[in-house]
Amino acid sequence: MASHEETAQQDATERPLRKLLVVGRASSESESLLADLQGREDFELIRAATLGHAETALKDLEVSLAIACPDISASAVEDLLAVVERTRRGVPLLAIRNGRSDERTNWAELGIGVLRSPLVAGALSRCIEVVLVLKAIRSSAREVGH
Repeated sequence: MASHEETAQQDATERPLRKLLVVGRASSESESLLADLQGREDFELIRAATLGHAETALKDLEVSLAIACPDISASAVEDLLAVVERTRRGVPLLAIRNGRSDERTNWAELGIGVLRSPLVAGALSRCIEVVLVLKAIRSSAREVGH
């Protein structure tokens, strides 16, 4: 009988590699936030320091999800959402914010998910899994015509 760890590894190898676009400057803070993603064999992290680089990545790659690092301003998060809508509509956007930062009250209505740091170990990875599953369910429902 396979252990839980062996089953999880087998599931990871059967799933397609999902590209996660991480937007923001590389820093010790962002690296520690992304640490639990870096060991995942089913995720590929694509780094973009600027919105221009993010737009290029969204045009050129099959990005599954975009992540705005805490160093990105609230207006830049909204600009990133506009880039996503223009280039690869439907890609979910998660914004990691420090404590009581400056996100706008309408972000939920715009479809921007917000995670507050500090994050507990594994929280980002689990949250991404949930978002990607919900995206898949919503896509399946559209295909069926619901």
